[in-house]
Amino acid sequence: MDIKQFIPLAPYTSLQVGGPARYFTEITHESEVPEALGFAADQSLHIFILGGGSNLVVPDEGFPGLVIRLSIRGIDWTDDGDSVTAIAGSGEEWDAFVEAAVERGLSGIECLSGIPGLVGGTPVQNVGAYGQEVSETIRSVHAYDRQQKRIVQLSNAECSFRYRTSIFNTTERDRYIVLRVRFALSRDGKPAICYPDLQRYFAGSNSRPALSEIRKAVLEIRTGKGMVIVPGDPDCRSVKLVLQKIRS
Repeated sequence: MDIKQFIPLAPYTSLQVGGPARYFTEITHESEVPEALGFAADQSLHIFILGGGSNLVVPDEGFPGLVIRLSIRGIDWTDDGDSVTAIAGSGEEWDAFVEAAVERGLSGIECLSGIPGLVGGTPVQNVGAYGQEVSETIRSVHAYDRQQKRIVQLSNAECSFRYRTSIFNTTERDRYIVLRVRFALSRDGKPAICYPDLQRYFAGSNSRPALSEIRKAVLEIRTGKGMVIVPGDPDCRSVKLVLQKIRS
């Protein structure tokens, strides 16, 4: 584990603003988590877990403690007959994971295309859009329990998913560090077209759209609303414009 000092946090956030972390480490393997937490405890440091940085505004003075950036990668696909189990590392880009699932003909998360951030952040707020929520496909969450000081596996029920919430951002906030998420995706599943925007997009179509067409539609709709982060687009880093889009 490599712990660095005074690392600028702006490059790790969507808005590209903010000061440095007093200490910073990037976790690429589960075994590094206890070591990082031990360092913070020895130095009496506050901890901040950094994911994709898409919902984060860092103050100019930065963060005085230890920032742990989760970069655990890898996706394991297992064929279970009518479904496929996918275990994704918390550091995987969420939209890339969705794209990979769609390319494999697996349904259940196609309407969640274009959402910024990493896989590890999706169970925290039970990410949802256009008629789907990740809680519908999450079977378990592998996490480091800071109370028990060990890796645990939490079932879907134990995560207590509700609209945009879970135990990870309510009753057990700061207790768990999400390491991997296990999804059950459907093979040959029927694409979800229950949201009005999607229904209008496919109005007049005589055939059932493919998963790739659903993904394409969602990306176009989200882009039209300014909800897709486009590299190099300065509007994606404008706090004023982001707030305007939220209010509209």
